[in-house]
Amino acid sequence: MKFKPSPYSYARENPRNFDYPAPQHGSMARSHLHQLELDAKQLREALRDDDGLPIWVNTFIATSADRLSTASDYMQHRLVEHAYGSPLAALSFLSIKELPAHGKAQTSANRGADQINTIVMHTSEGPPDRPYGPAHWFADPQSKASAHYNVYSSGLIYRSVPDKDIAWHAGNWSVNQTSIGIEIQAQADKANWNEAQLERAASLVAALAKKYGIPIDREHIVGHVEVSGPGGHYDPGPHFPWPEFMRMVKKARVKQLGIRWGLPLGLAVGGLVSIYFIEKAVGKRRGKV
Repeated sequence: MKFKPSPYSYARENPRNFDYPAPQHGSMARSHLHQLELDAKQLREALRDDDGLPIWVNTFIATSADRLSTASDYMQHRLVEHAYGSPLAALSFLSIKELPAHGKAQTSANRGADQINTIVMHTSEGPPDRPYGPAHWFADPQSKASAHYNVYSSGLIYRSVPDKDIAWHAGNWSVNQTSIGIEIQAQADKANWNEAQLERAASLVAALAKKYGIPIDREHIVGHVEVSGPGGHYDPGPHFPWPEFMRMVKKARVKQLGIRWGLPLGLAVGGLVSIYFIEKAVGKRRGKV
């Protein structure tokens, strides 16, 4: 057979215009996987059926096929591992534990991504060195408040209220309707959070921002003090390290992207570059025969 890479591997008019966007949704990622598999199959067929190709071309074909297959396998694993297409896709890697709030201090809803535009940071105001923290309190029927997530001093993250429902955390109904509340197990006036806890909170904020298309800036990631209604909440307090925390969030976002797709996309691009130069070499050789 004549060696013909998939027409979707690159545009013939512009060889650098690779049709391999970074997958963000299940359907796009699966389409990407399917194309990788087709390219790898065609490379192997070319290697098997065209004995007249030079050895160096055969080697390039085999290497590219292996790269594409590895990328395909790796990305398939990531699709399963991170449950792309499911509501928990962006958060699954954080190993969040479920500890539901008692239900009387929250409002059932069915919010979609277009209805969530703010993340509100709180401090729980309880001692951070106790296993009984904000999530345990929200599960107590005596509690008159709730939040969606709770980051304990140990680094554990508990979910009290599903994202789609409205937690009673801001003291401001209009903010509650469009936000997600995150409690850090610490006391604002003592600033007794720890670095690892802030990093876990930043990773959570980064994942939520990605999931709901929330900009990573101080207009959309705010403190309770900035949105609370009458009553005057002051957490997370004047000592909360906002500049450092926002840098952590941005760094976590980049890291999450790199961990998920850096290796498979690097493998795929390497394979596609090889395909392009192989086709040029084979075309020149056949033109001389």
